[in-house]
Amino acid sequence: MNDNADGKIKITQSTDIDLLSGLFVQLSEDEASDIERNAEEYRALMEGFLERGDKAYVFTSDDTVIGYALVIMEKSPLYIRHFYICRNARRSGCGTRAFRLLQETLQAKELDLDVFVWNERGKAFWNSLGFAPRALIMRFKDS
Repeated sequence: MNDNADGKIKITQSTDIDLLSGLFVQLSEDEASDIERNAEEYRALMEGFLERGDKAYVFTSDDTVIGYALVIMEKSPLYIRHFYICRNARRSGCGTRAFRLLQETLQAKELDLDVFVWNERGKAFWNSLGFAPRALIMRFKDS
């Protein structure tokens, strides 16, 4: 377990499927994902991610879970599959501190991630941390 500079946020690697899949549901709700899934599908996906070698990290403050990150370890640079800060911990600097703690834990100089184009809050957050767009993934859907 590592602490950030002010000691308020801690990061721990986790394999707690119940916790992680519940946070995954919240992430999908908050980013207004256009992929419809039920709770069992989120759980199965999370189990699959961990079985394939992704690592999950849970962020806590005062022993309360405030978010998580899921990282694909097999990509270079490492790829942040999920990064989520719980609703009640936002707008307080927790997201920035959690990201810096994750970056330190991973010892990563470069990281990749995707953000839905409609997720303005997410894009602003990642831009504030120094991320810059590299690609636009497009989808055709016949109606």
